[in-house]
Amino acid sequence: MLAIDHIVIASVDAKKTAESFSQLNNVKNIQGGSHVNWGTYNYLSYFENNSYLEWLSVYDESIARQADNPLIQHLTYKLAHGKEGLIQFALRTKDMDGLIRHFEKNGINYSGPFEGNRKRPDGTTLSWRMLFPAFDYKSEELLPFIIEWGGQGNVPSDSSLINNKQINTVKLIVPNPTKMINLFLKVYQLKTNSNEYQLENGFLIIQQGNKLEITVETRTV
Repeated sequence: MLAIDHIVIASVDAKKTAESFSQLNNVKNIQGGSHVNWGTYNYLSYFENNSYLEWLSVYDESIARQADNPLIQHLTYKLAHGKEGLIQFALRTKDMDGLIRHFEKNGINYSGPFEGNRKRPDGTTLSWRMLFPAFDYKSEELLPFIIEWGGQGNVPSDSSLINNKQINTVKLIVPNPTKMINLFLKVYQLKTNSNEYQLENGFLIIQQGNKLEITVETRTV
């Protein structure tokens, strides 16, 4: 079963934005690290249900602009147009190869898998793979990407850094919910009798709205 992994927040200054959020919402955040192949860095806020928020910024525009990673392309486009805020989210899998076979069998366009890694502040290396179903991030479209972690995953070595809250629900607000629900069935093999999906660690809800928007609900545990 797929799980809510993390929410990506485009930021000109990840540290400043993360600290402001933390003060307003009484949560802890930490420095994540740098992605040298993509010219980006992040700050993170971890939650109880193995999920987190990621504030993502560019530190080297020349590298970021040349990245073939769709998430970095999405990020640089949003920042170039002055659009900070929630831009994307990731669903976690333990069987990315199975999803790739599903995409190939059903003619679903995708990019990846992209290998990622970064050094943590404690000196250890974190590794992962990302898979991106194709969509036009310049339009009112969005398909979450898939992530698969190496080892124990993106869990802080110090458990005191995990906030006693959960990312309980992710809402995807789109102009055409029926189209999106059909896409989620085709791409992610997610089925629903309404507009709500039960994931491994929370809920995903698709709602109608005038423009694309991602909202997140948390609850204290």
